[in-house]
Amino acid sequence: KITITLYIAFVGATDAQINSWAQEISDVWNGDGQTYGDCKCEVVFKVNTTKVASCTPMPAGWHCVTVLPWDGTDASLPHLPAGPRAGEAVVAYMGKITQSPSVGGASLDGEWSDQASRPVNPNNPQGEHYKDAAHEAGHMMGLDDGEGGIMNFTSGPNAKPTQAHINKIVENLCGANACPDRCCCKNGKIDRDKGEACDPFATPNGCASNEYCCPVCCNCYVPLCNPSKGKYPSEKECTQFCTGELKKCYYNYKTGCWDCVKLKVIIENLATESTRQKTIEQLKINKWWFTKESLKELYGEIPGWEELEKLEPDLTDWPLGNITCDHSKSDNAKKFMELYNSNLITLPIVSKLFANERINIYIEGGDDYSIVTSNKQIERVYGGPLEDQTVNIYTNQEIIEEINSGRLSITEALDEGKIRYEGVGFYNSLKFRIANFIFDIYSRF
Repeated sequence: KITITLYIAFVGATDAQINSWAQEISDVWNGDGQTYGDCKCEVVFKVNTTKVASCTPMPAGWHCVTVLPWDGTDASLPHLPAGPRAGEAVVAYMGKITQSPSVGGASLDGEWSDQASRPVNPNNPQGEHYKDAAHEAGHMMGLDDGEGGIMNFTSGPNAKPTQAHINKIVENLCGANACPDRCCCKNGKIDRDKGEACDPFATPNGCASNEYCCPVCCNCYVPLCNPSKGKYPSEKECTQFCTGELKKCYYNYKTGCWDCVKLKVIIENLATESTRQKTIEQLKINKWWFTKESLKELYGEIPGWEELEKLEPDLTDWPLGNITCDHSKSDNAKKFMELYNSNLITLPIVSKLFANERINIYIEGGDDYSIVTSNKQIERVYGGPLEDQTVNIYTNQEIIEEINSGRLSITEALDEGKIRYEGVGFYNSLKFRIANFIFDIYSRF
């Protein structure tokens, strides 16, 4: 989302006039929804206003408008200060001692009559009004007279922004890269030309069944869910174990896990002054964890609710430009899965050992993982060790890299003890000791 905020200070205007002009600018420039760039980034226009005693000097960071009362004569209207039309009476203008239109967001000063944005038909004050304020706002954002649309017309069907206006304003104020390729992520289609491998809202989303599509970078990753921390790889598992008062499962789009959320903790933290702000900030980061409706249904009005109401948990409203993703753990897990699928299960004897097991993988210099296998295939991957594992595997990050790059074979790694495995429990321990002995004989031939 690209937000363009106008800061306008007024001298001599009433609150009603200021509010009316600000609303007009917002309504005209936001229209039915504006976008920019190939990825159609949403563009939103906001207006902040204030009153000041004088535009001399101009308040720093604000455009400044002096409002002149009209007494029915041209003499009381603003008059253009310079240019080929200097001295001409107008309803409003920008650039009294500053250069209009604005360049790069520079502040402008100007004069408006209190008749700016008056009714087109004086006998029908409820009908269409001129859009003088919206036109002058265009100058504040870098547009000149004669550029079409609202910059040519202040009434009628053409008195509205054009796409060319939106493009010029965004590039003038935000630069040409305001809507980078990554902003195409989660638009409901897989944009291969933008570097996407998937899209979470596309059907199918482009990922394998054991992967999830990250909504920040639109690439496929292995979800690393740790049940001991209330994070599950499927809704079914989460629902099965997420029991108790005020607990509910929510899909975490950023991790691909189903999180068991304790709503009571959120409510209690919001109710405590010392923890409220920290909790609100956390909710802003993890919007996908909850819905305002679910909280309100449970508790009705709660302390801190006015702050909570400002949040937008809908994934489609994510401010993705402020969110980054780190998939280093998932990348490492994927490398081990590739090692398992392309190397380990191809070995006689060893492949049968790991056909149907719950395996903890301890990687020195990296993160620990666990996998569940069924018929020699990986069925589940977890972040962190299982408590009821049947096998332990030990190695280090460097060995995994060497095997995946082809510099070391899986047979060599096992034979040289660079990958070690052991059964857990009496039966499995005996089974794997015998298998180690047989593999040692096999590897010598």
